[in-house]
Amino acid sequence: MMSTHPARSKAPPPEVPEESAAQVRRTDLARLGVLHDLLRVLNDPLAGAQQIALHVGRLPCLRARVTRRFAERLPGRTIPSLPEQVAALGNRALEGILLALLEDLTELRAEIE
Repeated sequence: MMSTHPARSKAPPPEVPEESAAQVRRTDLARLGVLHDLLRVLNDPLAGAQQIALHVGRLPCLRARVTRRFAERLPGRTIPSLPEQVAALGNRALEGILLALLEDLTELRAEIE
């Protein structure tokens, strides 16, 4: 008996974003709440990669930076889902990415003001 359900095709694996996708923009300055939420989750010892990835994914430039770092650290590997990238990189690497992002946002704000 044949199934009447349509075949589900898997989504293509994520690709490494261009460097321009990782750059901060003026609109990112209005999303600082996302970073505050992420910092709260990173301070929660019970938070897992899935929860962290939910917040990382809310800020496109941060998501791009995480994926680019994953590709740098693990060259030749297929890019997995964001939670898997977060788990593979670990909190220390993520905190380093976040610190660089905060510095870039600070510089952008200074340029604008």
